[in-house]
Amino acid sequence: MKRPRIPRRWLVPLGVLLLSPIAWGLFLAVMPMGWARSRVVARLEAATGRPVALGSLRVGALGGLSLGALAVAAPGREADPWLKVGAARMNVSLLQLLWGQIEPTDLEVVGLSLRVHRRADGTYEMAESSPSTAQAARKAPAGAPNEPSGLNFHLINARVTVVDQPTGTTLELTGVEGKGVWEGSRTTLHELHGALNGGTFVLAAQFDRSGPTPAFEGQFKADRVALDSRMALLDYLTPVGARASGLEGRLDLNVYLRGRGTSRVDLRRTLVGRGAVALDPVQLDGSPLVADIASALRQPAGARVGAVRSDFTVRDGRVISDDLTIDCARFPIVLTGWTDFDGRLEYRLRAERLTNRLSDHARDFLSDLEINPADVGGLAVHGDLGHVAVTLNGQPLGQSLGGSTQRRRALHHLSRKLKDRVFH
Repeated sequence: MKRPRIPRRWLVPLGVLLLSPIAWGLFLAVMPMGWARSRVVARLEAATGRPVALGSLRVGALGGLSLGALAVAAPGREADPWLKVGAARMNVSLLQLLWGQIEPTDLEVVGLSLRVHRRADGTYEMAESSPSTAQAARKAPAGAPNEPSGLNFHLINARVTVVDQPTGTTLELTGVEGKGVWEGSRTTLHELHGALNGGTFVLAAQFDRSGPTPAFEGQFKADRVALDSRMALLDYLTPVGARASGLEGRLDLNVYLRGRGTSRVDLRRTLVGRGAVALDPVQLDGSPLVADIASALRQPAGARVGAVRSDFTVRDGRVISDDLTIDCARFPIVLTGWTDFDGRLEYRLRAERLTNRLSDHARDFLSDLEINPADVGGLAVHGDLGHVAVTLNGQPLGQSLGGSTQRRRALHHLSRKLKDRVFH
């Protein structure tokens, strides 16, 4: 019986099919991983302009690269990197690796740890680059662009720490997951979501470095986040936390911002946006500002658990609110004013919210005492986040009532009667 014979015309294709995986396996077995690692590190340093450390590199049997213990640090501080990656996988082909033109189109990152640190002088840690890596970024060979033309990335179980020294704010974002794309000088975060102090957050943003100064825009939404003493940035949105030892409560925040530049001067000039903030519920006993305003309006002392809400806009270096509402005790306190990027603030009471609720009889009674109901509109808050003062008609509390002791006592007695009649 004759054995089946393979036609000669099939020998060459079959040989190629059999030899290709064998050759690839032999290549993986003899290829020096140190050489491959140096090629990858050089490419990453050229792309980032920062010194890069890489712990391990593995080439997959079917192609692709797996990186482990990747770290990026500021020059001279390699022991404390601002970016660490537990594991990353990218679809790099053998030819790209051999030619040093590592241009993946898909990247999956697991266990990323990123620190965004703005120093007291306004500079960013991640903006620093060493002369050698910066020069490598500028002199990258033709055909190997510094930035990917289209890299889709996927983050899994990431941690982001934001440290903002000028405002004394520290945020820990954990369990961060999301997707985005890096296209040349533009990076787009389609959606990042994760946990923040027992609550949740969602972030979508875009960064563009194609112009003379970097531009950005983004929207951040947080729900049911526990207030933390390290959230001093919140005082710019609502000054009830100024001089406070720490407020307890829950935060909801929705804000959209866009601007250009990285310095304080650039941000003051270009940053614009809008948003809404709510502290509900919030323990207001620890807020000296609320205590001073409540004292001026003769609100009862004691435990104050209430809510703070405000819609705001950002422009001209200020956070501006027309309806900063502090809802506690018997009636809401509504302020209008602003806090600028240097922490200076000016607010005044919207007296019409109070005087419009007075009856004609009450107005006549006040007129007999030569008291103008609109005088309460002289209540103002001014100073800065480190020293806030509350005045009435331009004078510190306690001096602004004026007149005789009998008149002040009458006014105090009257205020109690009016509140009992009008606000019940």
